[in-house]
Amino acid sequence: MVTSALTHETACHRASHPRGIELRCEAAGLLEERPLPPDAVARLGDWSARYRQIALRRQRVPLLDLGEEIFRWLDGASRFLERIVDVAPTPLVIEFGAAKQDASAAARALLDAPWEVLGDSQGPWALRPNGCTARSGASAERWNPRLRRRTG
Repeated sequence: MVTSALTHETACHRASHPRGIELRCEAAGLLEERPLPPDAVARLGDWSARYRQIALRRQRVPLLDLGEEIFRWLDGASRFLERIVDVAPTPLVIEFGAAKQDASAAARALLDAPWEVLGDSQGPWALRPNGCTARSGASAERWNPRLRRRTG
């Protein structure tokens, strides 16, 4: 299970399961499921490779372009990010994680993607005055109880 979250103290989440990705923002009352097909996993890997090349060359404009590309993909046709930005508590913390037992290529690609450059036409979200932090590697179970193993 691949998982990620848009959260402020678990206010907004993005989580995934075998059927795809679940975007959830409790503060906005939004829940959306999307597939995570192989081409999307490949896109995540491409972003990581491009990020490394851009960083080595210390290129600002391609980095901003990459951030906007990531934003458009994550925002999707439903404009999920645009809908939450005005209602989610600040600072907005975006977390990406995977279930502890998930060693899939999709989980690795999601965790390795350069979410820290996420930005829109106004620039990187990390530089906004109200704050936005992106981090990966969190255990999905921490903020999505549906992913916790059942015991007993």
